[in-house]
Amino acid sequence: MIPAIVLGLTPTGLGVVRSLGRSGVKVLALETKRSAGASSRYCTAGVCADPDKNPEEFLAQLHAHLDELGGRAVVISCSDAFTLAISRSRESLNEGLILRMPPSELVEALVDKKGTAEIARQAGVPIPSTLFIGSVSDAESHGDELSYPVFMKPRYGHLWREKLGNTSKGWLARDKSQLIEKMRVVELHGLQVVAQEVIPGGDSNIRSWVGYFDQNSKLVAEFHFRKWRQNPPFFGIGTLTESIHDEQLGILGRRMLEGSGYIGPAWIEFKRHQQDGGLRLIEVNVRWGYQVDMAVKAGVDFPMINYLEATGMRVDEASEWKDGVKWLDLSSDLITSAGYLRSGQLRLSEWVASFWRVRSHAYFDFWDPVPFLRQYAHLVLRAGQRLKGKVWRA
Repeated sequence: MIPAIVLGLTPTGLGVVRSLGRSGVKVLALETKRSAGASSRYCTAGVCADPDKNPEEFLAQLHAHLDELGGRAVVISCSDAFTLAISRSRESLNEGLILRMPPSELVEALVDKKGTAEIARQAGVPIPSTLFIGSVSDAESHGDELSYPVFMKPRYGHLWREKLGNTSKGWLARDKSQLIEKMRVVELHGLQVVAQEVIPGGDSNIRSWVGYFDQNSKLVAEFHFRKWRQNPPFFGIGTLTESIHDEQLGILGRRMLEGSGYIGPAWIEFKRHQQDGGLRLIEVNVRWGYQVDMAVKAGVDFPMINYLEATGMRVDEASEWKDGVKWLDLSSDLITSAGYLRSGQLRLSEWVASFWRVRSHAYFDFWDPVPFLRQYAHLVLRAGQRLKGKVWRA
């Protein structure tokens, strides 16, 4: 079998690695720093240059690894930074690197929140009221045009996380003065944002559509799921999610990309409006997401579909999956659940019952336990160091 190179070893990459490895694919996983996922039995892991800071060095390393693998490999990116580096260097890539990703101009538009909003408008997909803010002066001049509160989302999410180290997807501004204040920090770091109205409704109103388009831009598989909790609440990353079927979600997910020439994986998030029941687009990811293993457990093995289609092997259309299959990121969920419980959004009995039917995890896997053990040993060590510091200062 042709080997695979997986770029990134967050829970996204770990889910991809496990899917491919269980099917007998030889996997090399590259990341910018060692993480718990590197200890998976289903891959050989290595450290590579940061594709944002040193794209040329990263590409040179990628080509060197390709030679070691025999000259051909399927490349699956699991982060925006890797996706952009690959997409922007297509002409210089070795033809032995087998890719499935959208055309370069479509990648650029969808990774950029401003471009995503334009594509959604053209496709007739509902979006929250949105205003692009490139500077403090923009906030001062146009801040009165917004209905507060608004959520300040980075145009490029991976740069936001790199420079601000924030697990949240953005910042909440409750009025114009907060918008200007937060924009000063954003501008200081050379970032830009889009300000969007906050869609009424709890975290369980958030839905995601996942799909895979073949090299002819034909949709060959899709999957739907909902969030139950996220960290931090309201504007974070899912910590407990569940597979569902949602007819409106399917219609809007397909409408967003069909006819655009899209190729490869797509991960689209919406939120259902509490008052009118309609879905609004939140964001699009041109890669697999954290909960890809949940889709596998529910019956849609996206990583293998990606691999088989890229290597020219037969791919049967995956049209069905099980509802009620849950995915859990235990450590993040324990942290965020405390907030839900304190605020009264969640009762203790509901919290306990919510773990029923968890079949997929960010790190835990019975047949591949070491990443889970390493991740939680690291967390315990960090907690111990913080506690020691507090005792020492006392």
